[in-house]
Amino acid sequence: MRTLVISLLLISNLFVFAAGKKCKDLDAKVIRAIESQKIMSQRGIKGEIRQEMTSLLDRGVEIDPMFFQHMIYRKGFKTTGFKDKNLLVGHAKKHGDEFNFASDRQYLRNAEKFARSSDDNIISFRSKNDIYRYNPVSNEFQVIERSGKVIGTYYRPDLRKLNAARKRENLPPFKSVTEWFIKNKWERFVLNSDFKK
Repeated sequence: MRTLVISLLLISNLFVFAAGKKCKDLDAKVIRAIESQKIMSQRGIKGEIRQEMTSLLDRGVEIDPMFFQHMIYRKGFKTTGFKDKNLLVGHAKKHGDEFNFASDRQYLRNAEKFARSSDDNIISFRSKNDIYRYNPVSNEFQVIERSGKVIGTYYRPDLRKLNAARKRENLPPFKSVTEWFIKNKWERFVLNSDFKK
């Protein structure tokens, strides 16, 4: 009987400890979400992109508040196209069908137009080597070399393909392409650079 009582006490203490840890983790998430909302307000981030970010935060997606501080907001880039014709042709062949573009020229024209766009819905940030841009409303993703002049790629990410790759690596699926953009691009940048929080 005494062993049973001791076992029950140990189990109940374990549950209390686990519940306390869960509350502490939840408190930390709420604090980060509030800090993120404050930074978005200070930066003037509004409209559909603000709604998208708030939705992610509400669903429990952890977004480092530093992401919002380093976001390039409402800025376009005047590019000179791709580095060379072979890269343009390769990217147009690979991604042109995602947009229903009929030619390499149409693909390039739209990639340059997206680069120049200062649409409120485009999320961008500058890494050590590149500028990453994503518009969750139109589902357009682009990489521009850090100079802001040369396009690296332009395409429409497919959540099913992204999550199939995650599944092969035994990782949890992304809830949206926006989450992929933040988790895969931003967090990789933070981990692989001299960036200091």
